Amino acid sequence: MKKTLILLLILLLLGGLYYYSTTTAAASSTIKLADRSFIAQDSEDIGTITIKSKARPLIHLSKKNGSWFINEKHKASQNMVENILWAMEEMEIKYVPTSKENNTIRERIKTFGLDVKTYDNSGKLLNDFIVGPNTNDEYGTYFLNRGAEQAYAMHLRSQEGGIRNFFIHDVQNFRDLSILNLKGDDIISISVDYPKDAANSFAIFKDKGNFSLEDSRGTKISDINQKVAQAFFSSCENVNGEALQNQHEQKDEILKLIPFAKVGITMKDKKEIFITMFPTVDLVSDYNTRSVKDVTVRHQSYFVNTSWGDFYKAQRRFLDRFMLTPDNFKAK
Repeated sequence: MKKTLILLLILLLLGGLYYYSTTTAAASSTIKLADRSFIAQDSEDIGTITIKSKARPLIHLSKKNGSWFINEKHKASQNMVENILWAMEEMEIKYVPTSKENNTIRERIKTFGLDVKTYDNSGKLLNDFIVGPNTNDEYGTYFLNRGAEQAYAMHLRSQEGGIRNFFIHDVQNFRDLSILNLKGDDIISISVDYPKDAANSFAIFKDKGNFSLEDSRGTKISDINQKVAQAFFSSCENVNGEALQNQHEQKDEILKLIPFAKVGITMKDKKEIFITMFPTVDLVSDYNTRSVKDVTVRHQSYFVNTSWGDFYKAQRRFLDRFMLTPDNFKAK
C-alpha cells in the first residue's frame, strides 16, 4: 500500500513538471522581444515624442535645455511628459491575448489606436507602436508594435487604470499651466493698477539692488521695507493656473468688463509682461468687486488674460500675492 502511494505521488509530480514545462515553452514561444519594443529601455535617451490619433492633430513633444515643449511653441506640462516616459519604462505584460482575442483587438486598434513614436536627440527612431483601447476591466491597455502581429495587454504594477490615459490628451491639456515663472533677480519693476481702487495702485522699482515705490499720485518713496519689496519680486515664480480657458464661451464677454487688477512686469532685457485679472465672483453674482479689501476677503478665483494671448482660470492663492497696497511696503 505504501509503495503504491509513493508511486502515485511520483507520477503526480512528473505530470506537474511536464505540464509546467510545456505551458512555459508555449508561453515563451508567443512572446517575442521584437514585438515589445514599445517598452523603453532608458527613457533618458528620448528627446522627442509624437502622438497621433484619427480624431486629433499631431502632438509633438520635444526636449530642449531640460524642458519639454509642445509643437515647438509652448512649454509642455513636465509632469505629463514624465508620466508618459515613466509608463513606457515601467509597464509590464499583464497577459498575452489568444489568437481569437488578438484578431478582435487588432480591429479595435484600427479605430481607436494612438500612433506613438519616440526619437533620440539625433533624430534616430527609438520606438514605433500603437496604443490601443483599455482592457475590459480597465486595468490594462493593449499595445501593438508597428509591423507586429501580436498585441499585448500591458499594465503598471504600481498603478490602477489603463496606460492609455497617459497618452490621450489634446494640445491644450498637454500645455504647461504656469502663468508666471520669473526670477526676481531678472525683474526691474512691477506695477499693480487697480482700475476700481485707483488710490491703492502702485509700482515698485529696483535699481542697483535697492527698491523704491511710486504711489498712484506719482510720488516716489525710497524709504520702504526692502525685505517686503524683495519678497514681492520673488512672488513672480510659480504662479500657476487651474486650467487654460482660451475657448471659454464667455471669454469675449469677460474681456469687456473692467478688470480688478492689471499687473505689469518689466524685465532686465526690457521685455514687458502683463496679466489682467477678473474675479469670477463678478460674473456669477450681482456683486462687483471694488476694493483690494473686497477681493482679498472673499473666497474666489480669477480669470486671467495675458499679454501673450492665453486666457486662464486661476485660484486666488496664486494671485492674492499681487493684491497689495502701498501700506504693505511701509518701512518699519
